[in-house]
Order: sequence, then structure tokens, then C-alpha cells
Amino acid sequence: KYCEISYASGAGVSVNGDPGGRTFGDSSYEIDVEGCHIYNVGAQGIYFHYVGNRGDLTPGNCRAFNNWFHDFGTITKTYCGAVNTRGVGVDIEFNLIHDGSHLALNPQGNDITVRYNDVSRALKESADMGVIYNGGDTTARGVLIENNIIHDSTTVSTQHDIHAVYVDDAGAGTTVRKNIIYNVGGNGVFINGGRDNIVENNIFANLKGVGA
Repeated sequence: KYCEISYASGAGVSVNGDPGGRTFGDSSYEIDVEGCHIYNVGAQGIYFHYVGNRGDLTPGNCRAFNNWFHDFGTITKTYCGAVNTRGVGVDIEFNLIHDGSHLALNPQGNDITVRYNDVSRALKESADMGVIYNGGDTTARGVLIENNIIHDSTTVSTQHDIHAVYVDDAGAGTTVRKNIIYNVGGNGVFINGGRDNIVENNIFANLKGVGA
């Protein structure tokens, strides 16, 4: 808690519960990162890597709470957000996040909660990507993206659209609700296939594309 973490070539904080990279391995639990200033890191701000147990959906009960992230992914430019998750049961709440070249949050796994975050100036060098991005696994369900402010994100790329929230490649079971999304150089919420995804009660303003 309450640390300043900067100038790392990799992740600022890495919780590697399953070094073998197995999807269903037993893993790490009860890890909190709170009140930290994490910036100028080469990869993720925090990487919760296979926490909990996806085999029986035992939650990891890990949390990124009330942190300040900026200038992440400075060396590894893609898929290194302020917080990346793999596993079960992670809360990402009350964080201030800004200034990244690619995605800002990657809540991948089961029962991941993303709430009350202020996220801006992401996707600066990106195309076909979301400020908050998940997908590619129809069994990774229960992602809740709620009560966030996502704003002021544009890209220098002219290749493809960007999105505030992007559920990609048949991602399933994601709920996007009660978010305020504005000043984004693309769409508000974009769902590329998948099922059981819910988008409700969001506010969209001043988007280059559509709300949802």
C-alpha cells in the first residue's frame, strides 16, 4: 500500500499465481494494491496473472483500489494496461488512469469488477482497440464494467476505429452499465460477436462514432 513505483522495464506490480501459465491452475489469493502511484513502467501497471482458480471458479479476492496510473506500456506498447487480469475475482475500483499508447484496462477472466474509475488519454497510438478491452474466451464471464468515467481518448492511427469499451472475438457475459463516456474518437461500446452481453443506462456524448 501507498507506494511509488516507476521506471520499471516490465510491470509495476506482477502477481504471478501460476508461473506455468495454465488456465486452470491453483493460484494466488487476497492480494491488494492500494493507494499507489504507478507510472513510467514498460509493461502493465499491475498484472494479476492467473489469480483464483478458473477450474472451480474460486475467487482470488484481489483488488486494485485507489491507485494513480499513468504512462504505462512505454516499452511493450500493446496489451499492457494500467491493470491486466487473468483469473477469477478481481476488483478494479476508484483508480485514476491516464496516458497510455494502447488499452487502459484488460479485465479478462471470470467475475472481474471494474467500477468508479476515471480513465482518459488512452489508445494514443492504437487502432481496433478499446480503452477497456476484453474478449476472445466465451467462458470468461461475469465481467462488470460499471460507474466509470471514460473520456478524452483519441488516436493518431487512421486504420480502424477505437472504442471506449470493446468486447471482442465472441466475448460473453460482460455487463456495461451506468458509465459516462465522452470525447472518444470512435464508438462508445462495441461488441464483436459473443452472447449474453448487456449494455444499459450509459451516458454517451461527443463521440466520433455511435454510442453502442
